[in-house]
Amino acid sequence: MATHELKTLPNFFKDVWAGKKNFEVRKNDRDFKTGDFLKLKEWSPKGGYSGRSILAIAQYILTSEEFEGIASGYCIMALRVSNHYDRVNSIGVEKS
Repeated sequence: MATHELKTLPNFFKDVWAGKKNFEVRKNDRDFKTGDFLKLKEWSPKGGYSGRSILAIAQYILTSEEFEGIASGYCIMALRVSNHYDRVNSIGVEKS
């Protein structure tokens, strides 16, 4: 199992943080595997990294080779969030 650090735009990050979004659509340039850890790091082009991150596990991966409706070279990953981290104390915090 690998750990992948991924920039995540604020609108998508907030939905994962709130529990509304439990998947990621990504270019599969890292050879993602089921069981890999994804460290989603909130990032914006203007402000850079916010310091907030989410640790999630890829529970299921659907690739473009398996389903023709996905753009070539991309995948959809089902996520199970393990923990949330904020920039203030860098420890896991409960989502509100």
